[in-house]
Amino acid sequence: DAYDLIRSHPVAGVGLGRFRYESDTARTDPDARWAHNEFLQLGAETGIAGGVLICLMFLWGFKRLSVATGRWSLVALGVGTLTALGVHSCVDYVLHFPVIPIVAAALVGVACARRLPHAERRCLVA
Repeated sequence: DAYDLIRSHPVAGVGLGRFRYESDTARTDPDARWAHNEFLQLGAETGIAGGVLICLMFLWGFKRLSVATGRWSLVALGVGTLTALGVHSCVDYVLHFPVIPIVAAALVGVACARRLPHAERRCLVA
């Protein structure tokens, strides 16, 4: 249904939060009020630009992680977190539960943090 909505409303979409009212399946099945693919649902609600934007946000996260200078274990945790969130978003509506993207963003942010040189760390503590 989300793909059909994108095809019929490619520029502006159907409007944020309107998937449950525009989708035939969502109107008949209460569990399907959200698409089981976050990327397609966002594309259906905001148009192609919104779908592209969320994909670019994920790619930006991977790009930042690829140039991260922190400990490799934290970078690996960030990559794993972002990968798991992206894959799970393709099969379920996990981004509709705020704690999940917030925790994922925090883990990726920690992984992207730049390590301070030893001299600067001493100054911050003292």
